Amino acid sequence: MNIYSNQILKMVTLSFLFFISCNKPIKRENIETIQVNLKTEEVEVSFDDYFSSRKVIALETNENSIFSQIDRISFYEHKIFVLDRKLNSIFVFNENDGSFLYKIKNIGRGPQEYTGLMDFTIDEKNNNLVLYTHRPYGLYIHKLDGAFVKKVRLDNFYINMASIDGKILFLNRDVKNECLLFDYNLAKAEEQGFLDISDRDKTYSDHILGTPFLTKDKNIHLSFPYSETIYEKNEKGVEAKYYVDFGTQKMPEDIYKLKKSFRELFDYGETNNYGYGICNFRENKDYITFNYQLTNLAIYSKKTKKTKKIKRIINDDMVYGNYLAHDGNDNNFVLQYPAKVFKKQMNIYKEEDIWDKVPNHIKKLDSLVTDNDNPVLMIYKFK
Repeated sequence: MNIYSNQILKMVTLSFLFFISCNKPIKRENIETIQVNLKTEEVEVSFDDYFSSRKVIALETNENSIFSQIDRISFYEHKIFVLDRKLNSIFVFNENDGSFLYKIKNIGRGPQEYTGLMDFTIDEKNNNLVLYTHRPYGLYIHKLDGAFVKKVRLDNFYINMASIDGKILFLNRDVKNECLLFDYNLAKAEEQGFLDISDRDKTYSDHILGTPFLTKDKNIHLSFPYSETIYEKNEKGVEAKYYVDFGTQKMPEDIYKLKKSFRELFDYGETNNYGYGICNFRENKDYITFNYQLTNLAIYSKKTKKTKKIKRIINDDMVYGNYLAHDGNDNNFVLQYPAKVFKKQMNIYKEEDIWDKVPNHIKKLDSLVTDNDNPVLMIYKFK
């Protein structure tokens, strides 16, 4: 075969690879609009406006269970799974009382070991805990009790993962690839690509939030801090599901072209009160919750089609925390409260002579928790 024929063959092969990489169309009809008016003030709402019950859990702290940060948190089968990328570990706690169960931290170069842990997901179809590592690229599959099952070698770098119907959805940030999403069939070791990488994706490809882009409730949702469109992966495929409409405060399109880093975009949006920074997206039967401008909380009612910008949720327990989108098909609304901040707030209550109003179970937590402990979780249940 001559050189010319070789070049033709390479071109045909590359064209074929491109075709199969992003060959799944994205449905964009019937997108539901979520309106957020940034010109109105945030409001305080009562706990009873949205929620039916609450639970406060202190995650047990000992020499084996202490972690530095929550990069992903998942609730499944009465267990709480916490990813700490800094420690390359998964920590597992009892959902009922926060007691520590076990952790996975297999650092090394052996058959079951890794040196860099990026993400994890719960494969509910097979009742497995699936870890994705980027050093080396691979999936490390465990049972829910932590027992190792097998390793699956991969060839690409991803930053987030989620599972549905026994398949793994990966979020790619390598701009040399054509697709943002890859649907990986564990049983067949096959993948399909979705959602072509755009110029905006390439511009902000080096930005990684502290919260996942992919979150899992009944379905998988994908949100970007530089986009108003929310994508959904369900058993039928991937579709553009929601559009967050900031009205006249929508970030101007030309700004995405002018600002070459997310820090610049953040500063511009904050200065001008523009809509950007959608993250922590979750959906249940009646409500959608998410952050905008990275830290501000919005609750959208699917019944009334109205959005409230939440300044504070007033509740009798007198403690508050930062909203954290968790993985889990439930009606929960999860907040985390760093132990040091929790203790500081308790001291304020004592100094302001309102300690008598603090519920006894919160007082008990205060007596047990120290500044350097794992965070306290508040779990509200939507009505």
